[in-house]
Amino acid sequence: MTAEHERARLARIADGLIPGTEEMPAPSSLDIGGRQLDLVLASRPDLAEGLGRALEAGSDADDPILWVERLAASDPAAHEALVTVVVAGYYLHPEVQGRRPAARQPCLRRQARQVIAQRAGSSIGSGSR
Repeated sequence: MTAEHERARLARIADGLIPGTEEMPAPSSLDIGGRQLDLVLASRPDLAEGLGRALEAGSDADDPILWVERLAASDPAAHEALVTVVVAGYYLHPEVQGRRPAARQPCLRRQARQVIAQRAGSSIGSGSR
């Protein structure tokens, strides 16, 4: 799951799911298919297989939202892996956390960690930074 075209496909799909705005960056600008993907998979290696299936099927994802809806129906595990990687990779990035209101930052970090730690058997850490 390290092929450059799959990483680029993940970034393209993620940008379709979480479009950048003036206030918030696009996932591809945060290296969602690179460093952020590696970060999530290091914590949740169980997602790699489903994510690989999702990205293999994603070659025809011209409309990412519609494609993800279809993926949910055809391969729920691949859908869950893809969505978990995109959401966790995005919200764990310091630039995203830094653009959120300060009062919500610890909550967002906790939520992102919970997404990653879910079914991993161990917690990434419960303290906030």
